[in-house]
Amino acid sequence: MLYWSGIMVLSARSGVLRARRNMKKLLGAAFILCLMLCLALPGALCETEEAPSESVQTESASEKQEEAEMPEEESGGASDAEKPQDEPEEKAEKKAKLSIRLEADCLYAVADSSKVKIKAAVSGGNAPYKVKFKAKGAGSGKKTVTLDADGSCSFKCVPDEGGNLTVTVKVTDAEGNTGSKKIEVPVSVRVKEKASEWEKEIENVKLTGDWGIDLVAIARTQLGYRESKRNFIIDSTGTRRGYTRYGDWFGADYNDWCGIFVAFCMNYADIPEADYPRNNISEKWKKSLQKIDAFELPGEYEPRSGDLIFFNTDDDSSVDHMGIVESVYGGKVQAIEGNSGAGVASKKYALDDESIAGYGNTEYLMERAGRDPEAIRKTIRKEADSAKTGRTAGTMVNVRKTPGGDWVASIPEKGTEVTITGAEFCGAEIWYCVKYGDAAGYIRSDLLDTGK
Repeated sequence: MLYWSGIMVLSARSGVLRARRNMKKLLGAAFILCLMLCLALPGALCETEEAPSESVQTESASEKQEEAEMPEEESGGASDAEKPQDEPEEKAEKKAKLSIRLEADCLYAVADSSKVKIKAAVSGGNAPYKVKFKAKGAGSGKKTVTLDADGSCSFKCVPDEGGNLTVTVKVTDAEGNTGSKKIEVPVSVRVKEKASEWEKEIENVKLTGDWGIDLVAIARTQLGYRESKRNFIIDSTGTRRGYTRYGDWFGADYNDWCGIFVAFCMNYADIPEADYPRNNISEKWKKSLQKIDAFELPGEYEPRSGDLIFFNTDDDSSVDHMGIVESVYGGKVQAIEGNSGAGVASKKYALDDESIAGYGNTEYLMERAGRDPEAIRKTIRKEADSAKTGRTAGTMVNVRKTPGGDWVASIPEKGTEVTITGAEFCGAEIWYCVKYGDAAGYIRSDLLDTGK
């Protein structure tokens, strides 16, 4: 019993020892297994976390590729599902604004003679177009044209009076958009003077035979004349040139006329062309005087009434304007000029004015032609001295302290009688010595009617 009890105790102890050894083995194996798991687990975890990142990056690259391939209009826009149902798929192409351009086939027209053609060019908007022409002013007429596409159409009209022909063009496109423009064409009327009309203005001038006196007397009758506004041309430079009686007389109705005006006055002053050369162009006139030593330089010559005066207004080597010396007084020269501001005017210059290019010496040409200016003036003065009374030939006639000097009195009414006490020459001008009320002085001879 005891034996077996001992055997059993030994067996039990032996089992405990084996269990302990096995437990140690199990714990060692478990430790090794845990260690292996710890070493293997971070790699597995990293692989698990990185896989979604690769997926996100792949989607992002794919989306970028799709966006790059999308049309520009769709990029960044709402999806089809997000678009409002009433929004069109594509925007309609924007049309250009309706445009009208007008053009006349002439710079001006002549009433009852010229046919004016107006061309209208239409573009933009939406075809077809309805084009309406309407004329008024110096002419009348209407026309409607339909254009199926961008293009042009025209309208013709013959003006029947002077003034401006105004043509208005109104265009309506297919969508009802409208536009309008107008164009004006000046219209001339071929109305001229008769020689008898202008000669009536100079018929009362009494010629003396002194070319200087007579030339100034004729020129003074033309003061205030203006070139026509109704009868004109427009040249290729766009300059409007009015008809003048001087151009008509010369045969060049619309030419520059300062030289023609002087020639006109010489003609009616009975100055022979053979003795006093003339030209319609001032530079050529100057040269013709130079050839016969009748051209005088400023500063070397004291001009007299009845001389010609030449101007260079643009600082080149040629003269470009001329007139007639009316008087010289107090260091100034008064000149009557044609084509001055489109009319005949009396203008004053200092004798040293830089625009004065020289003078035509009228007295020298009289002597060259065999006339004696001094003898002629003695006769004129004798007749003037015989006058006892005179009547003013115009309104607001001035009585002057000296011939051409300051005024001392003014006579307002035409036909006012004054007492004549004598006569004096100032250059080629004759002045009457007069008494008017308490005033005494001088009145220029052309401003008094002495009945002689």
